[in-house]
Amino acid sequence: MRKSDLIQMENKYGVYYLTKEKFFHGLKRREQRDELSKTQAVMPLIRDCADLILRLEAKENLLHDGNGDLIGSTERRYLLDEMIGKRSPWRAENLDNEFHLVNGVWIMNYNFRKVNGAYKFEGKEISPLSENGYITLNDLDKEGLAKKVGNGPIFYYHPGKDSSSWFGAGSGGADLSCGGSPSGSGWALAVRAKFLSLPEDIEK
Repeated sequence: MRKSDLIQMENKYGVYYLTKEKFFHGLKRREQRDELSKTQAVMPLIRDCADLILRLEAKENLLHDGNGDLIGSTERRYLLDEMIGKRSPWRAENLDNEFHLVNGVWIMNYNFRKVNGAYKFEGKEISPLSENGYITLNDLDKEGLAKKVGNGPIFYYHPGKDSSSWFGAGSGGADLSCGGSPSGSGWALAVRAKFLSLPEDIEK
């Protein structure tokens, strides 16, 4: 992997990097996390995915690669089409957020990190919308959950009581699902790597 294979992103916590391509097709979520951890990478959050799409769609090009070079318009269009293009085949990427309903309380687990061979994560109470429907990415809150449904190009599936998240697109359009099966897998369901800092051994 090279720095030119990465997209530089930034949020209120600082700079991070997403790979342009997706990996580990067909593996289950846990297996994908295991593979990512071997390179000090983690699974992106829903919010990371949404922010990447919004920046790819933006009229002003503010996206840089890991070298700090602007990502050209042709490559931006390719990356955007791969994520949301309305075409076959269906392709999707797992996202880090998982959901549980515990004694009537909704819990979202996220920021999974492998520490000394075991996964640790953060958890918080949420009050998710219980409707499915079309959204725009501007309808998402800071966690990446829909605040409303009604209109937009992306179909949103609300969290289930023990569910996971992914973003995908196919001939029917794009979907953001918070109601997926944590044990689900398939060749089209891959994962993008997220680096919280540039790997030390990465090439230019």
